[in-house]
Amino acid sequence: MLKATANADAPVYHWENSAWVKKQGAGTAIAVAPGGTPWLVNSAGDIYYWDGSRFLINPTGGGCAVAIGVGQNAFGTTHGDPWIIGCNGEIFQMQGN
Repeated sequence: MLKATANADAPVYHWENSAWVKKQGAGTAIAVAPGGTPWLVNSAGDIYYWDGSRFLINPTGGGCAVAIGVGQNAFGTTHGDPWIIGCNGEIFQMQGN
Protein backbone atom coordinates (compact mmCIF):
# COMPACT_ATOMS: atom_id res chain seq x y z
CA MET A 1 0.00 0.00 0.00
CA LEU A 2 1.20 3.49 -0.83
CA LYS A 3 0.09 6.36 1.37
CA ALA A 4 -0.06 10.14 0.84
CA THR A 5 -0.45 12.64 3.64
CA ALA A 6 -3.65 12.15 5.64
CA ASN A 7 -4.88 15.70 4.96
CA ALA A 8 -4.41 16.01 1.21
CA ASP A 9 -5.30 13.82 -1.75
CA ALA A 10 -2.50 12.98 -4.17
CA PRO A 11 -3.02 12.29 -7.89
CA VAL A 12 -3.09 8.70 -9.14
CA TYR A 13 -0.64 7.53 -11.81
CA HIS A 14 -0.43 4.22 -13.69
CA TRP A 15 2.68 2.89 -15.47
CA GLU A 16 1.78 2.47 -19.16
CA ASN A 17 4.18 1.87 -22.08
CA SER A 18 7.29 3.14 -20.25
CA ALA A 19 5.67 6.27 -18.81
CA TRP A 20 3.57 7.34 -15.82
CA VAL A 21 0.07 8.32 -16.96
CA LYS A 22 -2.07 10.45 -14.67
CA LYS A 23 -5.53 8.97 -14.06
CA GLN A 24 -8.76 10.55 -12.91
CA GLY A 25 -8.98 10.39 -9.14
CA ALA A 26 -6.88 11.30 -6.14
CA GLY A 27 -6.49 9.87 -2.67
CA THR A 28 -4.44 9.24 0.43
CA ALA A 29 -4.16 5.44 0.15
CA ILE A 30 -4.25 2.93 -2.71
CA ALA A 31 -4.12 -0.87 -2.87
CA VAL A 32 -4.37 -3.27 -5.81
CA ALA A 33 -6.26 -6.57 -5.85
CA PRO A 34 -4.40 -9.68 -7.08
CA GLY A 35 -6.49 -9.46 -10.27
CA GLY A 36 -5.21 -5.94 -10.93
CA THR A 37 -8.09 -3.74 -9.74
CA PRO A 38 -6.89 -0.71 -7.76
CA TRP A 39 -8.90 0.56 -4.79
CA LEU A 40 -8.54 4.13 -3.54
CA VAL A 41 -9.33 5.98 -0.30
CA ASN A 42 -9.47 9.78 -0.30
CA SER A 43 -8.95 12.27 2.52
CA ALA A 44 -12.72 12.38 3.17
CA GLY A 45 -12.65 8.61 3.81
CA ASP A 46 -14.55 7.72 0.63
CA ILE A 47 -13.70 4.32 -0.92
CA TYR A 48 -13.43 3.86 -4.71
CA TYR A 49 -12.52 1.07 -7.13
CA TRP A 50 -11.27 1.22 -10.74
CA ASP A 51 -13.82 -0.08 -13.26
CA GLY A 52 -11.36 -0.20 -16.17
CA SER A 53 -11.72 3.44 -17.15
CA ARG A 54 -12.43 5.46 -13.98
CA PHE A 55 -12.73 5.28 -10.19
CA LEU A 56 -16.27 4.59 -8.95
CA ILE A 57 -17.61 4.67 -5.41
CA ASN A 58 -17.37 1.20 -3.85
CA PRO A 59 -20.18 -1.23 -4.69
CA THR A 60 -21.78 -0.92 -1.25
CA GLY A 61 -22.05 2.84 -1.76
CA GLY A 62 -20.88 3.59 1.76
CA GLY A 63 -18.12 3.22 4.26
CA CYS A 64 -15.42 5.45 5.57
CA ALA A 65 -11.76 4.39 5.60
CA VAL A 66 -8.33 5.68 6.54
CA ALA A 67 -6.38 2.69 5.12
CA ILE A 68 -7.08 -0.12 2.65
CA GLY A 69 -5.69 -3.47 1.53
CA VAL A 70 -7.20 -5.82 -1.06
CA GLY A 71 -7.10 -9.62 -1.15
CA GLN A 72 -8.12 -12.16 -3.73
CA ASN A 73 -11.72 -12.56 -4.81
CA ALA A 74 -12.76 -15.11 -2.18
CA PHE A 75 -16.27 -13.82 -1.41
CA GLY A 76 -17.64 -13.18 -4.89
CA THR A 77 -16.77 -9.53 -5.25
CA THR A 78 -16.01 -8.55 -8.81
CA HIS A 79 -12.94 -6.44 -8.05
CA GLY A 80 -11.24 -8.25 -5.14
CA ASP A 81 -12.02 -8.31 -1.44
CA PRO A 82 -10.97 -5.05 0.24
CA TRP A 83 -10.12 -4.74 3.91
CA ILE A 84 -10.25 -1.28 5.48
CA ILE A 85 -9.43 0.45 8.70
CA GLY A 86 -12.59 2.47 9.17
CA CYS A 87 -12.68 6.11 10.19
CA ASN A 88 -13.77 4.88 13.64
CA GLY A 89 -10.64 2.67 13.95
CA GLU A 90 -12.47 -0.65 13.41
CA ILE A 91 -11.40 -3.20 10.78
CA PHE A 92 -13.86 -4.29 8.09
CA GLN A 93 -13.81 -6.63 5.09
CA MET A 94 -16.22 -6.38 2.16
CA GLN A 95 -17.60 -9.83 1.40
CA GLY A 96 -19.62 -10.04 -1.79
CA ASN A 97 -21.13 -7.16 -3.70
